[in-house]
Parts: sequence; C-alpha cells; structure tokens
Amino acid sequence: MKRLVLDIDEGIYDNLMWFLNQIPKDKVEIIDDILMDQEDEEAYEIAMRELENDETISLDQLKKELLSV
Repeated sequence: MKRLVLDIDEGIYDNLMWFLNQIPKDKVEIIDDILMDQEDEEAYEIAMRELENDETISLDQLKKELLSV
C-alpha cells in the first residue's frame, strides 16, 4: 500500500470521509483522522521547534513551575 497525507478543508472533510469509508477496508485504511484547525497547527509547529531547539523542560520541572504559581 501507499500512504497519502492531505490537508483537507473542513467543508469537504465529511464528504471525503464518507467516500473513503465506501471503499473496501482491504483497499483503504484510514490511519489517522484527527482534525486540526489553524490554532492547533500553529501550536504543533511551535512545539516541534521547541523540541528541535532542545527548549523543552522535564515533567518534574513543569510540576515545580505549576505548583509555584
């Protein structure tokens, strides 16, 4: 099988999902159908940049910061 990644406009998302679900399961497998809006996409990109730049903090450090507020 081949994998295809698409950005789909919300206006046609339901129609596309309906169409894909009409195809036999052994021919098309929906791997992930998470709908991300622009805000989600921006947050994802920021988080990825932080990871790439090693700007993340540990879970213990996050807990300390949250408890000190």
